[in-house]
Amino acid sequence: MKKLDIEAKLFILLLHLKEIKLKKYSCIESEIKFVYLFDNYCDFKLYFIQNGFTNISDELLELCKMKVTKKGTVIALKELCDYTIRRYKEKESLTNSESNIIYAKTKHI
Repeated sequence: MKKLDIEAKLFILLLHLKEIKLKKYSCIESEIKFVYLFDNYCDFKLYFIQNGFTNISDELLELCKMKVTKKGTVIALKELCDYTIRRYKEKESLTNSESNIIYAKTKHI
């Protein structure tokens, strides 16, 4: 992570937020005050790809980010990012389980 810019520091200070240095997905809910700071938009998108997304739309990323500073630092709520990843993974597993049920039913025909 590059040196935090003053705009991001001020934003975090004014809203009483806490930066999480280690960006790691967790299925356990966390406090709403925790935020991730990404150097740029590409790092922000890469975080979602590393956590299971094959392709993520820019519209969804727009909903997940809280603020982008003039220097390009993306501030995003940890809980919102984790929730988005959790919902995506639940959708994937639901699809897989449904396909297994359909496969089992066709096997008996």
